[in-house]
Amino acid sequence: MKKICSKVAVALGIAATLHGCALDEYNPSSVTADDALQTIEGFTNLVNYCYSPLNSALFSNADYLTAAEAGTDLWTTANKKSYSNQFFYYEDLNSSVGYVFKLWRAAYNIIHTCNAVVERAPKVKDMPQAELDAKVAEARCLRAFYYSILVEQFGDVTLYLEEAKEPNLKPVRSSVAEIYAAIVADLKFAADHLPVKNEVYGRVVKKTAKGLLSRVYLQGSAYMLTDDQTGKSYVEMAKITAEDLIDNMAAYDAHLYTDFADVFSNENNRNNTEALFVSTGAKYGTDAANHMYFCNHFRSFLPKLGYYTDLGLIEKGMVYGRANSWVFQPTKYLLDVFDEKDNRYYESFISAFSNYSCEGWDQTYQKQAKTINQSVCDKYGISEKFLNTKIYPRYEWDAANNGDMYVWNATGTSYTNEIDPLMIKCPVAENDSTISIFISKEYLSEEEKAKRPYFCLNIEDLYGEDGFVTDAVNVKTQICPTLRKYFWTGKEYVKDYQNKTGNVFIMRMAEIYLIAAEANIMLNNPAKAAEQINVLRERACDPADFVEGVMKVTANDMNIDFILDERARELCGEYSRWYDLKRTGKFEDRLAAYNPIAKGNFNPAKHYLRPISQDFLNQIENSSEYGNNPGY
Repeated sequence: MKKICSKVAVALGIAATLHGCALDEYNPSSVTADDALQTIEGFTNLVNYCYSPLNSALFSNADYLTAAEAGTDLWTTANKKSYSNQFFYYEDLNSSVGYVFKLWRAAYNIIHTCNAVVERAPKVKDMPQAELDAKVAEARCLRAFYYSILVEQFGDVTLYLEEAKEPNLKPVRSSVAEIYAAIVADLKFAADHLPVKNEVYGRVVKKTAKGLLSRVYLQGSAYMLTDDQTGKSYVEMAKITAEDLIDNMAAYDAHLYTDFADVFSNENNRNNTEALFVSTGAKYGTDAANHMYFCNHFRSFLPKLGYYTDLGLIEKGMVYGRANSWVFQPTKYLLDVFDEKDNRYYESFISAFSNYSCEGWDQTYQKQAKTINQSVCDKYGISEKFLNTKIYPRYEWDAANNGDMYVWNATGTSYTNEIDPLMIKCPVAENDSTISIFISKEYLSEEEKAKRPYFCLNIEDLYGEDGFVTDAVNVKTQICPTLRKYFWTGKEYVKDYQNKTGNVFIMRMAEIYLIAAEANIMLNNPAKAAEQINVLRERACDPADFVEGVMKVTANDMNIDFILDERARELCGEYSRWYDLKRTGKFEDRLAAYNPIAKGNFNPAKHYLRPISQDFLNQIENSSEYGNNPGY
């Protein structure tokens, strides 16, 4: 994505005002900034810049991920560690917390750029009207997306729909209803004027606008809003919009993979047909060389594997990256919510960890097996019948062959190419001697564990007797199933194994089915909701398991709690859970049942919103009148 040139940045004269930091300054001598924005190239660069927060702020680091996923029924912190406790456990969340400031700044800073696109479009020379309308539609679609974050995180905020010519030192709050009306208007315009396809992957297109519109309608239904054009309720419009996209997928160039395994397949990351909206990361060897637009989410979910060096695992390496930043630990509820026959569990989580070998690259890790000695047996409960046997490296990282990954056979004597090595087929075989640790979803007795030549755990072993995360530090509590949705494998590392360069879903087609089903439940159409949910459940299991009472559900199963469970199974870790619990008013019930630390601090009169950024309040002249959100 081409960034806006500095002379155009000066033309805006807005990014350094109340809502963000300054763009690079440059004083052009031959071309005025206004002239630059009237050219096709200058205007196109301005539109390009509207995408910048996606891959430079919102979807590249843990700030927004934490704001969108933490403090819910799905995630807690590893060993109850103190990390972003303001969001994970609602401890002392206040206006000065960095995440609040960053989120506020990122959204508002670029909203002013979107406004500039809309306002300056009529002055652009020589661009065909349809193309110009499509460019404006891009900016309005993105503006709507940024406002959809602001209104849900912060509530009544200031609505800017015109380019700022000078700082607004006395801003006035707009109502949630006014903000949603503007969001809907932007997305309708975008849906009408965006193309079905764009030759540049990652740009918003017609299906993006339709998908976001259905999401916005559903989220806004919590406020009992009515659509200005149709007079229908937002929940009705959510159903209509989502079902239009479902029923006319071909016309919108929208797709749903028939196998959930394809959704997060390494092969499909760069051109995912299920994606409706993505944040595009750098390409390895090009943009990545400049350390631009990478993502480090995988490390937030990855346990500290260096704790298990005697099993052959290491803290920093080619397979798992740098495993020293473990923060997000799944609650037991999240691991238990997957049905026994639901393949989404093993396709969403890494549950088996293995050793690897490498010669070359920037490290040499010898082709050596780890011997199971008495100490290892005692420490990990491995049967003594495996004394003096080997744990072989499963992977060979071939530095000489463009960094390809290979998988060894069970005896460590030969290997063949494996495209997605982190997806070890689970559950693993009893006699697999290339496994270091396996966490079994199916409960294994001690006798069954004793048949296996590796450290074998049940999910129940990872948590305290009460079923919740414990602060104990031992071999059973320093590991957990690891969300693999951000684990793009192969030649994607930059910056000392700490970051990867892949594309991040902002929205995908499966969510549309969930939106439609939730709307149908609210509209008392449970049979239709079950039909829509079954589309996702059928692709999440083996054909023989798609029967009633196993994976196939009926109208009698349909209620909001089931939808929340299904959204957890499908969308865990995908920037949606905080919004789910807010929309459905389920924070109190769900936290009490599955995240008692967060429940102990959660104040429903306060924590359904975030505090207003103190940095913003310090800069305006009417901060007392503008005020903070209730309770802060």
